[in-house]
Amino acid sequence: MNRPVRPNAAGAGWSVFAITLVAYLATMNRTIGFIDRGELAATAATFGIPHPTGYPTLMLLAGVLVKLSPLRPVLTLNVFAAVITAAGAAVLCLLLEVVVGPLLSPASRATRSTLAACAALFVAFTTVWWQQANGFEVYALHTLMMPLVLLLYWRWLTTDGKGGVAFALVTGLAFTNHMTTVLLAPGMLVLAAMTFGFGRKLWQRILPLAFPFVLGLLPYAWLPIRSVMNPRFDWGHIRSLREFLHHLSGADYQRWMFSDPTHMAEQWRYVSWRIPLDYAWIGVLVAAIGFAWLARRAPGTALLAAGIVAAGVVFATGYGIPDLDAYLLTAVTGLAICLMAGLVALSERFGARVGVVIALLLVVTNAALHARECDERKNRMVEHFVHDCMDPLPQRAVLFTDLWENLEAASYYYQEVEGYRRDVTVVSPVLARKGWYLAELARRAPELVHSAGQPFTDYASAVQASESGGRGTPEQLERMRGAALGAMVANAMQSRPVFTTGALPNTNASWHAVPWGMTLMLRADTAYVPEPAFPVHFEPWTNRMDVYLAITFQAYAKTRMDRARYEAAHGFNKQAAQLMEDARRFDPHIRPADVGPQPLGSDRTVLRVAEYFRELHSGR
Repeated sequence: MNRPVRPNAAGAGWSVFAITLVAYLATMNRTIGFIDRGELAATAATFGIPHPTGYPTLMLLAGVLVKLSPLRPVLTLNVFAAVITAAGAAVLCLLLEVVVGPLLSPASRATRSTLAACAALFVAFTTVWWQQANGFEVYALHTLMMPLVLLLYWRWLTTDGKGGVAFALVTGLAFTNHMTTVLLAPGMLVLAAMTFGFGRKLWQRILPLAFPFVLGLLPYAWLPIRSVMNPRFDWGHIRSLREFLHHLSGADYQRWMFSDPTHMAEQWRYVSWRIPLDYAWIGVLVAAIGFAWLARRAPGTALLAAGIVAAGVVFATGYGIPDLDAYLLTAVTGLAICLMAGLVALSERFGARVGVVIALLLVVTNAALHARECDERKNRMVEHFVHDCMDPLPQRAVLFTDLWENLEAASYYYQEVEGYRRDVTVVSPVLARKGWYLAELARRAPELVHSAGQPFTDYASAVQASESGGRGTPEQLERMRGAALGAMVANAMQSRPVFTTGALPNTNASWHAVPWGMTLMLRADTAYVPEPAFPVHFEPWTNRMDVYLAITFQAYAKTRMDRARYEAAHGFNKQAAQLMEDARRFDPHIRPADVGPQPLGSDRTVLRVAEYFRELHSGR
């Protein structure tokens, strides 16, 4: 096994940081993006508790930055994501030079540093890595913590146990950001066992790391402390050891892990397409050459890389969620070691100049291949969707929505951080299945909850009993949920306008849904309701086409078509025709041939959206 050297790698690391930071700042989103970005931005800016596992280290750091920065909070957070993702690429450069660079012999330090910088830049320009710099999310810090953990591990492994405290402490901190840090463990344990043996000596090395590792986990203590303060965002309502462990373990998401063979097949289909594409295909070949070269020159290092890649691929394949890209970071990082080894092998075979030229070509190729897809400068789809949904709502409206990816999560940020439409009460029928959300709703909208009366009280008690291990079937809880939401709507309608995006269960067949802007107004009568004029902020962004973008485009068109049918039903045919024409202008012009595999087979949804617009243009 190679022994560590102390190369002058700082210059290469700073170069990688500077190059990637410029690229990331130029292409990052200036507003809120899809999925969890709105919720995480809102919780960070208000020192709240987000969805499991709480991510306390990131939330505290980001919250302090928001308070200190004069910039718009979302811009501060997105810049922060770009900076730490670029820092992660720089640390990856240091890691590659320390782990693989010394195997290039004979070679100058400059050659090793150049190859390491190119390998790190190549990885930094994969979509999986680059997209973490596009907006504030937990995975931006993960790109920094993973290579930092590996770098400190390598120092501990190759210097007779020196630096163990730093390694263990940072590893604990990494776990406070994301639990998938554990995916680094198989490769690290195998190499440690090869180095120290499988017996007593290995445990003598590992056990002293326990205390600093636990010390690194201390930020998790912030979660119950903050929860007791009743923050606006208190996901999990962490007031007991059971609730703490439930949140920490991500128990709500475990049902999606390795539970459905069909989903696993769909995820494998995506993973086996995304990683080679991210590595520009030729990069996979170079990485394969590097793994074979490592297996001969440094088998322990080869097993470390293989263990990291395998753990990342297996986990991503088994996790049945549609937003999978960030979970490929582990595999992409492990492959970086093999890629660097491949560049070293090519340099040995063809000379340092040829190796450097190949490395530079790989970087340019990957940057050019993924630049458009990762350029979110003009992506304001979510911000505009929130405004287009909520601007037309009357004062004190109640909005029931399950559109987490493009409306609900983002509304948290715009309402609570920027003060936009705080008069509107947003209710999630989906999250209403959770006791913590019912408690949070009772604090946030006491009048609305009180108006629901006994059905809400009974349902909240049943949910609390179920979560504590009590009896109650899912079917019973669903019936009670419908009754509680129905009572909430019925009583709210007496004094407040009530809207939905179609999220409510079938609680009352006598209610009539009137298309109103991007939502549906619930009415007790069938009288015609004119739609107010409202500006549409919509600006298309089609640099890539995934399921979240596709359904957002379709939502715009569908609401106009729904209103067209409503107008036609009341005899206003001219208005109906104009609305149908308006609906067609939201066509993103999806080309089926350009739609590649997507997580959970969601490319089929994208293709259905393409078909929807084709039918819209044909008049069917």
